[in-house]
Amino acid sequence: MKAFHLVLFAGLLLATGTSYARSMRAWTYDDLLKESDLVVIASVVDTKVVPTTDDLSANGLGRSGYHIQQLETVFLVKVVLKGKHQQKRLDLVHFRYDPKVNEPILNGPTLIEFPNSDQIAKSIEGNKRGYGKDYLLFLKLRKDGKCGPVTGQVDPLFSIRELGNPSELTLPQPSK
Repeated sequence: MKAFHLVLFAGLLLATGTSYARSMRAWTYDDLLKESDLVVIASVVDTKVVPTTDDLSANGLGRSGYHIQQLETVFLVKVVLKGKHQQKRLDLVHFRYDPKVNEPILNGPTLIEFPNSDQIAKSIEGNKRGYGKDYLLFLKLRKDGKCGPVTGQVDPLFSIRELGNPSELTLPQPSK
């Protein structure tokens, strides 16, 4: 009987495949605020692909199978909630999957993309002087004077919150 259980256990063990899971930190607003050098509300002005200057292996994006592009997104700062930032312009360095390579990555990075100036102009009916959507950004200052997401380059999605349009909010009606 012991041999049967041993064979059954070994068969089940061999039948199960290896799985890959990546641990992710659960970021609260308190954590984001505490670890940020700079917290702002800002509008997207433009996004462009730039030559990769960061060491991808140092920030966790150098894993084989990731086809990554470095981006810089320019924001117009509307409100500084934490930290010191005197300029209206803010440059955010982040990454995206290379759009030429459409391979889904199981348990891969949670990267974020913003519209470029052409997409913004189309979304606001051709008004070239307008800006994109507003975002709440939790940021770390970089040595090059630019900013990066406080949650790191692998999971920047947790550092950036798109803000809704207040005119689209519906308030509860008082009961009669």
